[in-house]
Amino acid sequence: MKTTYYALLAISIFTVLFSPNATAFRDNETCGIISGAPLTNSYGPFDFRNPNNKDNVHLVLGAHFKKNIERLESSKSGKGTAHGDLDYTLRALPNHHRALYAVSTLERRDLKQLQPGETLRRTNMYTAACYFKRAIYFRPKDPIPYMLYGIHLKYLNNLSLAENYYLQAYELDPKNPEIQYNLGLLYVEIGDLKQAKHFAKLAYDNGYPLLGLKHKIEKKETEQSK
Repeated sequence: MKTTYYALLAISIFTVLFSPNATAFRDNETCGIISGAPLTNSYGPFDFRNPNNKDNVHLVLGAHFKKNIERLESSKSGKGTAHGDLDYTLRALPNHHRALYAVSTLERRDLKQLQPGETLRRTNMYTAACYFKRAIYFRPKDPIPYMLYGIHLKYLNNLSLAENYYLQAYELDPKNPEIQYNLGLLYVEIGDLKQAKHFAKLAYDNGYPLLGLKHKIEKKETEQSK
């Protein structure tokens, strides 16, 4: 009897911890944020960067953020999409950088698949904007969610708000070449070549390897000289 009891208890706990659809409704107005109160979740939430959380992080990623999910393929069971697993990952690990980038890519993919006149409406997961806001609320001194939100907003052509989040990332980590490089790309798109060159120099002086920003600046200068 005891063996059966503990087996059922283990199944119950596993269901609560690892069901992507547990508590399916997501409030995309508040993003599940109560000002002044910590984020809550049935498991965690954990800062994935904290080495003390290594075992918890490994458990979440092993169940919900395998390579197929990061590639936005079917869930581990093969019966669903990446949506539920990404939602679980980012509720348990709100500032997980790769999962944030994946949920941004997923939303942009879903938006492209809409028919004319359709809007993207979800109640079983947060919007990408919500996941970014939750990450920033959870760990406001982690610069990468700010940068990733800036990238997301840039893809959506909201350049003014993208600049705001990029600059917040830069303020938190002014020596980060990835942030400097992305700021440079944004200023090329805005048309501010002076700022684009400034951040390009910072990024390349700090050893950033990609030459895309350099080429974009050169192309824009050529276009303006004609």
